[in-house]
Amino acid sequence: MRILIDTNILIYREDNSELNKELSELFNILNENNVQLLVHPASRLDICNDYNTERQKIILSKLSTYSQLESPPNPDLDEIFRKIIPKSLNTNDEIDAKLLYAVYRDAVSFFITNDNKLLDKSIKLNISDRVFNLYEANNYFKRYFKKIDIDTVPPGIKKIPLYNIDVSDTFFDSLKEDYNEFNDWFKKKSEEGKDAWVYYNEDGTLGAFLMLKEELESISDASPALPCEKRVKISTLKVTTAGLKIGELFIKIAIEFSIKKNIHEIYLTHYDKENDSLLPLIHNYGFYHLSTKGNDEKIYVKRLIPLKVDVSPEDILQKYYPSFYDGIKCRKFIIPIKQHYHNLLFQDCQFSDQSLFHFSNLVIEGNAIKKAYLSHFNSKKIRKSDIVLFYLSKTHKMITALGVVDDVFYDVNDSNEIIKIIGKRSVYNRSEIEEISKKKTLIILFKWHFYFNNEISYDFLIKEGIINGPPQSITEIDHRSYLKIKDKGGIDYGFTFD
Repeated sequence: MRILIDTNILIYREDNSELNKELSELFNILNENNVQLLVHPASRLDICNDYNTERQKIILSKLSTYSQLESPPNPDLDEIFRKIIPKSLNTNDEIDAKLLYAVYRDAVSFFITNDNKLLDKSIKLNISDRVFNLYEANNYFKRYFKKIDIDTVPPGIKKIPLYNIDVSDTFFDSLKEDYNEFNDWFKKKSEEGKDAWVYYNEDGTLGAFLMLKEELESISDASPALPCEKRVKISTLKVTTAGLKIGELFIKIAIEFSIKKNIHEIYLTHYDKENDSLLPLIHNYGFYHLSTKGNDEKIYVKRLIPLKVDVSPEDILQKYYPSFYDGIKCRKFIIPIKQHYHNLLFQDCQFSDQSLFHFSNLVIEGNAIKKAYLSHFNSKKIRKSDIVLFYLSKTHKMITALGVVDDVFYDVNDSNEIIKIIGKRSVYNRSEIEEISKKKTLIILFKWHFYFNNEISYDFLIKEGIINGPPQSITEIDHRSYLKIKDKGGIDYGFTFD
């Protein structure tokens, strides 16, 4: 495994900054497990651009202790890449492009950076599963190399009353800087008995915070103004040390809240900042800049359902999650999955064994939207945008979850290649992946969309002629059979397009 580290990570590590503890943990884990850490030759130029000349001298003197990425690929020779990340006259942007291109061309397995602009660009390049911020990398490799015992993992996201949250926590300092009335607003909402979703770090400090509000009003103080209609407002959303996976869970919570309220538009207001951590998260799930208030506060909106009918299946998947295309142009597959792996992938499903996790809402990738399924099934029919229906075999004998394929890889039998492909989506540790990779492995990257409201039992599948016996491998079904499952399971037709 080869990992590229960004210039800002080098500076944090060698400059004895406040992040040194987390970096120390991460580098110790990686060094203990013989992971090769690399720096890009362009990092030297980046360091030379540092305004702090004393720090520049120190970092340059230590740069030689790191292995350099040999003969890095040149992004200027790749027209497709340059269409996504155009050539820039800005030196820093060009350094960023070279670093990202090394990941894009598979010169390295992963890239660690604390530059949120790079994380945002990685989404456009479809390599965001392999680009980590510091905290994501720390959490991921602790779990991957089994440095976290399940009994010591802190509880996950909780919904609690505002009055049980300390507004003087330094976590809220940036919000107070942006909004002078924050303390008064927080006090008012506390007195009204409002709740928030929160995540606490291992040391007990607040790491993430989400508040939602149902609205029926116009937003007249923006340009352009937004007409009066039902919306869910993300009143407050902030994620710090927990990384973007917690943010992904918050987006999932906001979407589920909206669906329960029968509301199809979500929005938030935000002051954009340099190296903004929020923008990569919301861009990834279809939020777009729609309007701006007079004080430069931007309004970002996400629709759950397209307003027009002539939207491509690709746009539906990218911009209007959880909506998806399920017409005759995509294939449908039933995938049998054992209880153990169902527990890992679909932790928040009512049919997963919660007792295995000790906490009913433990935060792991099994709660997230983007997932990876590994199998030794010898099926090569699945392709991008196909629908996958997961059948919980042996124990419950029913279809529980529906997902849409982002990508698929066949016959992979190298553990490092599997790790690289599944990236942040992984719910597996190293020993599990090494065991799986002993045989040719099918990798399905997919987004979870819905659990079925009504039971899709084995008896129903047999009675309707959808299957002839217990599914032993990945089974393709025709469109008519899929519609029977869709109707029986109670999937809302408003979120499906054909």
